[in-house]
Amino acid sequence: MGEEEKGILKEAQRRLYYNLPSIIQLFAEAKAETNPQMQISRLELLLDMTLLISKHRKEKNISRNAKIY
Repeated sequence: MGEEEKGILKEAQRRLYYNLPSIIQLFAEAKAETNPQMQISRLELLLDMTLLISKHRKEKNISRNAKIY
């Protein structure tokens, strides 16, 4: 994983773990990406983080409507 991808992952973790509406923002950034490989990388990271949040919510029995801060 390159440095840019690591930076994207770190930002995705920060945004998605603490502020779920940022999923939409991260998706918009991926959609706007001009490099197809980076676009795929951003979307894969978005999916990974979304799945991690879902797993965390199931483990902690957190409602889908609750916000994680």
